[in-house]
Amino acid sequence: MIIVDGDNDATFPLFQAVKYKNGYTRRRNGLARIQTVEPDQETRGENPGNAITFDWIRNEEWGGFYRQWLIPPKTTTTTPTTPDTGK
Repeated sequence: MIIVDGDNDATFPLFQAVKYKNGYTRRRNGLARIQTVEPDQETRGENPGNAITFDWIRNEEWGGFYRQWLIPPKTTTTTPTTPDTGK
């Protein structure tokens, strides 16, 4: 658990995964700091929660703010078939 107070300088590892409609997945892994925590607008039929904004922290060891991967969707392979020629 991370406790956020008025002066938050605590950094921690953060993993972010975003799944897009076209099947691609973007994954990021790096160090982050919590910037803001705000209650979400409540919508009927949905679970209440908080909107949390993070700041990525530059890591000289990695040469940037985070490592990122773009993963394509899984594809199924099929064996080609030839039409029946009747022979």
